[in-house]
Amino acid sequence: MTRIEITKGHSLSKENARFVVGILVRQVVRDEPDFEWRWESDTLRFSVSAGRAKGVNGEVTLTDDSVGVMIDLTSASWSVWVARWSIEHELKRQLEMLLPTPSR
Repeated sequence: MTRIEITKGHSLSKENARFVVGILVRQVVRDEPDFEWRWESDTLRFSVSAGRAKGVNGEVTLTDDSVGVMIDLTSASWSVWVARWSIEHELKRQLEMLLPTPSR
């Protein structure tokens, strides 16, 4: 598996969810100097062009009630690919911590 895919429900407005996603992205990539990201409507697209995470790219998509994360590791280094499960676990933990779960 060369992709990480996570979907997390939320009860925030899209504006607040966008703010939280920005915080999450900054935390995750604070040590990656060649990390590039941009918002295209409700999708944040990102890529890493050098360093330990070179070749990682993906997107975070916002909807009214969920955040979807897709990270493509196909072109990433072996060390990133090996750390896939740790990366996925940490992302899930961060999303759980930062995004309130919608009440049923």
